[in-house]
Amino acid sequence: IDSSILATCLAQDGIADRVTCINYHSRGADGDERSYARAVAARCGLDLVERERNGAFDLSQVLAMARTPNPVLYIGRIASQTDAEIASSLKASALFTGAGGDTVFFEYGNSWPAADYLRQRGFDRGFWRVSMDSALLGGQSIWSTIAQAIKDRFRHGLPAPAVSGYPSLVRLPGQSSPPPYLDERFVHRALLSGHSLPVGKLTQVRHLVHPIGYYDPLVGDAAPEIVHPLLSQPVIELCLRIPTYELTRGGRGRALARRSFAHTLPAEVTNRRAKGGMEEFSTTVLMNNRALARSLLLDGQLGQRGLVDLGRVERALADRPVGFHAHVGEIHRLVAIEAWLARWTTHETPAARQARAFDL
Repeated sequence: IDSSILATCLAQDGIADRVTCINYHSRGADGDERSYARAVAARCGLDLVERERNGAFDLSQVLAMARTPNPVLYIGRIASQTDAEIASSLKASALFTGAGGDTVFFEYGNSWPAADYLRQRGFDRGFWRVSMDSALLGGQSIWSTIAQAIKDRFRHGLPAPAVSGYPSLVRLPGQSSPPPYLDERFVHRALLSGHSLPVGKLTQVRHLVHPIGYYDPLVGDAAPEIVHPLLSQPVIELCLRIPTYELTRGGRGRALARRSFAHTLPAEVTNRRAKGGMEEFSTTVLMNNRALARSLLLDGQLGQRGLVDLGRVERALADRPVGFHAHVGEIHRLVAIEAWLARWTTHETPAARQARAFDL
């Protein structure tokens, strides 16, 4: 819905003849959104280009990516070459995306808005409505929602991030110690002291302080300029001013955004309960690159430093893997980290460093 909202805004600016939409599809239950993309393009009067995702992507390309401040989740960058080719053929200088919509419009399956309301407004008649909305949002009973809201009303500090459902391949430092992503050394100091903010709004802020890539690390300056309008300062500041219980009124993520653009979007897009994904595509890419992933992770720096469980990795990437599908997302993340570490720790001579054509 985020990209669809951007499409309606661009079309209304009277520049529809200069805007082309791109939609990627792949096999899988949630990998094909062409019907929605076609409906939006038709409604806005925009041209639409459709391409199939490249499941034969060679994972060795990530070993040659530009050096970046943090590891790049390359699954979302696999279409970089195609994007560059399409942009070149259209003489397009920029690629607009809907990145950031989950956060600014508040798409979280959690009952935090009830706690936020209780913190800001207290027990009044409106609290019961917000509690019903939050129960729908979090997928739990209203009594559990109210109990959690009371508990979180005066929470100090950040709630623990949601842990993905797959068994972890990461070796944690010990049960008595917090996992690495909760280490306060890697949390912005303002977040650690943000006790004046209610839990939902503080969580929204936390996800907005993480950097997002604006430069393509795979194709370099051949890529069009990437623009993320939803992460522009005016949009962020507006959405941070709006209480979470208003952003989710009615018990739906992005509720306010949906209502605001309902008159410009096709009803099937506004009313969608799910969004597309790339789970089957991610699995296909990993299956086609299993040998390389196995080599990188079993012989890589994470294993040498004792940060991953090599036994689990070996079983997951064996010729007859055990639990392969359950670990796909995590394996891709670990490969991205290994590739990033390799780029930053590779020793180069001054001449080789100077000869590097493109680097960040």
